[in-house]
Formats: sequence, structure tokens, C-alpha cells
Amino acid sequence: MSEKLLTGLKQSNETCWNSTFIMLKSFDESYQQIQVVSQKHNQEDRLSNIDSSVFKCLINFLHPFYDATLFFEGDRYPTIHRVYMWYVKLQITMSTCTTDSPLLMFLQKEVPWHYKKDLK
Repeated sequence: MSEKLLTGLKQSNETCWNSTFIMLKSFDESYQQIQVVSQKHNQEDRLSNIDSSVFKCLINFLHPFYDATLFFEGDRYPTIHRVYMWYVKLQITMSTCTTDSPLLMFLQKEVPWHYKKDLK
């Protein structure tokens, strides 16, 4: 089916830090095309269990981490002076708000725990 799309879908892989974000963003950008192609081939049932609000929530949550990674990849300019700024920005991303969805609250709670566990 992917050969019928205008752009190829990106896949997640173990070695690329941001591959999950890139994969979800690619899927989001092609979602309407995927729906059209699925309908043409009578395979719309493949998308029936996909809730677009879930992958949009994941994209929004992961985006600041992606931005931080790209910023700190810079080897032609100093970045150490920005570490604290990005730390605060990512802490805000992981702060819960009463209007957050249950999925987002779960991510905000679990991601710091896994990070701290991996540092030990």
C-alpha cells in the first residue's frame, strides 16, 4: 500500500533516538492519503482501531525532545550554555495540568520514572 502514497512512511528503529517521533509525524502527515488508499483497496478496517488523537498526543509530547536533540547535535556552535534552558523546557513538558488528557498525564508521569531508573 505504501507505494500508492505520495510520500513514503518513515519507520521506527532501535538505533535512532527520534525515530518514534519521526515515524508518528510521517504517519500523521500521510494519514488522509492512507485513508483514501485503504478505501480504494477495501482495507479501511486496518485503520478502524487507530485513534488519531492518540498519535497526535504522542507527537505533541515527543516534539520538544526532538527539538532538543536537534539543537544539541550542533557541532558548529556552543550549546552548553543552553542545557538549563532545555532542561526547564522539558520539565514543563512533563508537568501535568488538569486539562491534559489521561494519555498525556500517563506519559508525563512515566517518562521521568524510566529516565531516572535508567540512570541508576
